[in-house]
Amino acid sequence: MSIKLYAPVDCEVKRVEKCSDEAFANKMLGDGILIIPKNNIFFSPFFNAKVKMIFNTKHAYKFEVEGFNVLLHCGLESVNLNGKYFETDLKINQEVDLKTKLFSVEIIELEKLNILTETPIVFEDPKIKIPYFEERIYKKGELICEINLEDEKKLDNESIDPYTFFETDSKYIAVGRKINEFIGGKENYTNFYNCATRLRFKIKNKDKVDLKKIKEQEIVKSVIWSSDELQIIIGPDVYKLKNAIGEINDSGDVSFALKEKVKSNKPKVSLFFGTIMAIILRILPFLVGLSLLQAAIAMFQQLGWMPDITTDPTKETGDTIYLLNAPVIWAMIFIMARTSIVMLGIMIAWSTSDYFKLRPVIGIGIGAILCSPYLFVSGGPNGMGEHIVIFELWDQPLDPKNPVTLFLKQLSEVRLNGMNTKPLVILPTILLAKKMDDKIGEWMPPSLELIGRPFLIFITTLPIAFLIFSPIWNVIEALMAIFVFYFKNIPFGLGIGFYVAFWQIAIIFGIHSILAMVQFLDHIINGGQTEIGVAGGISLFAQFGALVAVIIVTKNIKLRNQSIGLITAAVIGVTEPILYQVNLPKRRPLYSGIIGAFVFGTLSGLLGITTRAKTGWGFLELIGYYSDPILGGTSDISPLANGLMYTFCCLGSFLLSGVICVFWFKERKSEKKLVKEVTNNLVKLVKLQDGQSSLEFKTEVYKINKMLNSMNEKMIKEYEIKIQNLVLVRTKIQMLNSKLEKAKERILLKGKKLMNENKIEKANKLISKYKILIEKYDVSDFEKKLLLIEKEIDFKTLDLLISNNLNEVSEVLNKYKQKIGENKIEQVKNNYNNALNALRINYELDVQNDNILNFEKEFKMLRG
Repeated sequence: MSIKLYAPVDCEVKRVEKCSDEAFANKMLGDGILIIPKNNIFFSPFFNAKVKMIFNTKHAYKFEVEGFNVLLHCGLESVNLNGKYFETDLKINQEVDLKTKLFSVEIIELEKLNILTETPIVFEDPKIKIPYFEERIYKKGELICEINLEDEKKLDNESIDPYTFFETDSKYIAVGRKINEFIGGKENYTNFYNCATRLRFKIKNKDKVDLKKIKEQEIVKSVIWSSDELQIIIGPDVYKLKNAIGEINDSGDVSFALKEKVKSNKPKVSLFFGTIMAIILRILPFLVGLSLLQAAIAMFQQLGWMPDITTDPTKETGDTIYLLNAPVIWAMIFIMARTSIVMLGIMIAWSTSDYFKLRPVIGIGIGAILCSPYLFVSGGPNGMGEHIVIFELWDQPLDPKNPVTLFLKQLSEVRLNGMNTKPLVILPTILLAKKMDDKIGEWMPPSLELIGRPFLIFITTLPIAFLIFSPIWNVIEALMAIFVFYFKNIPFGLGIGFYVAFWQIAIIFGIHSILAMVQFLDHIINGGQTEIGVAGGISLFAQFGALVAVIIVTKNIKLRNQSIGLITAAVIGVTEPILYQVNLPKRRPLYSGIIGAFVFGTLSGLLGITTRAKTGWGFLELIGYYSDPILGGTSDISPLANGLMYTFCCLGSFLLSGVICVFWFKERKSEKKLVKEVTNNLVKLVKLQDGQSSLEFKTEVYKINKMLNSMNEKMIKEYEIKIQNLVLVRTKIQMLNSKLEKAKERILLKGKKLMNENKIEKANKLISKYKILIEKYDVSDFEKKLLLIEKEIDFKTLDLLISNNLNEVSEVLNKYKQKIGENKIEQVKNNYNNALNALRINYELDVQNDNILNFEKEFKMLRG
């Protein structure tokens, strides 16, 4: 059992030992925390508590939380005010939660009377010990720490009930419950699923979603809206969270959906691509696993172990063997890999049926017919089946030197062909079958359903698929192939270069799924290869190179450890954590990666490198480039050359981006530079507003830039060295706590399984193991060291410098209220405040003031 302590107000939070009152600082009244409020209204710091006492002076309150008494005391010596400047509507025995207003206080009036607004929150029971937490600025409702109600350092098998211990929620179950709550409960979404890094929810009512609280969860990297789809970026562990939420919702189904249908407001194009990607994502394990097998075949053939095998007896030559004449082991491997590819449509039919909730037996039956082996005969021109020309629209000659004529030939003919690799024919067919199935079920007698219902579905949907959906898709496919052909053939490989550079930007905005769909279709159209498919790999290596550069040059140990922790994500091909945690916030690593990706994407386009077998992501993806086109296509570049050139481009983008970032990266902009930027923008703003800016105004405002002299800059640098040491110790504490948390997670999973099997003795051994781990990851020595460092850093001098400079800024700005605009003065002051406080903001010791003037927005408005 634990108690979670939340910020009751926007505030700075410190250890209670730093309280100016010795009684609180020496913990005579119990252990706790100290907050310095930033605004007037206090809310409950607990999720569930009861009011036990309200002092007559309204400055202090006592609560009962899980049977423990907690004192909240607002202000030191505020008792002498006899309730003046305090207001409350609380009642004794009233139940309160995080949304309950406790009281209000006029902080400014207290400060005028020189009354400290320090507010201790302490637990009266001496057994309660406050765990480590970050001393920084917290927003109202933000979790400060979680207090375990048992002293874990004294765990002992005889005192711990294993039934109670192993009932604790796992990390992902706990986070899953919170996310479910913060998105408005499971009633507020119709569907949820995951891709490689994102948890996606189809939301009914956006107003019920609390983005701020979702972002506060430790495992959440970022949150993106894509119309009515909420994408929560987690990283490689996303499937664990998805499974946890499925378990919470009492459904392990990937596409958990409520029966209630909600009309989506999502644009039809976005809805279409979202549906396609959801269907393809379900069969990714199938695609990747079999692509690895296809890559293995290519490697065996390059080594001379396995012969080239054909399904057409007329094509048997000295180097190529007809399947029935091939050695059994090679024939078996060929059949395993090839059949799974040419019958891909059956898997797509199953996934689409599962998505639209059509009975699987009907969906798979439709898929098997659409991929009929009768259309294969000898395998067809590219090994994916023959086609029957129903009629020709015009006579289109083929020119071997002009690949576009092949696509024009496809446009000129209405064909009957197999749908093995045509997901956009199978999808509407399954959807039509679902509609038919529902309609037929409304009127058909139950006695006829077993035979009649499937019969009617098949005879209505399949002819429509062959004669309507397929010809329409053949036209779309040919037109798209012509467009991609001309785009990727922009001179000097620039088309591919721009495409590769844009890929990571598309990931940031969550639109890369559309590009991935285009790549997938181009891959099929070109017989199992595509030049634009290099985008994901080359841009990944480029961003990875920029990340490694950050690791090398940064002096911020927290940033370095954070970046090191992302190397695994890069190796397995997941870029979202790299982008959202490091490269995007720091900007220059992102830009370095984009430059590196563009240069080697262009080179890839010049060389004609193609994606072939999909063997996974990250480093595993390299294997697939060493294979032949997997759907029967042909290429002038051998598998070995294709693979080596692609590997060179990936390594090149890694090195180039890294070198650029090493020389370009800056830990942070200096206060002096940031102040100059604000001043220059201010002068530009006034010039746009008035048509000119007077010499007097410019002279006065530019004086602000001279506030920070060399002595001040030197002092700030000295502070930065001390802060880096502080962050180093804090990071070590967080790492140890994180390791303990992960170890506990594993122990809980094992323990729950043992308890279900009634193996109590083994479960108790796990508790003993946990006790050893607590000692192993003990942070008490680091916490003592942290206290010493914090005492050494005296922020009063820095605060005084910032305060004095802000006073000078205010004097200058107040002179020109009319010229700048009275409604903008306070916002501009906040711009300067953020610039002067950049040191602490960069190291997350303070938060940026968001109430600032957006100069770029103002410029656009003034320019019309």
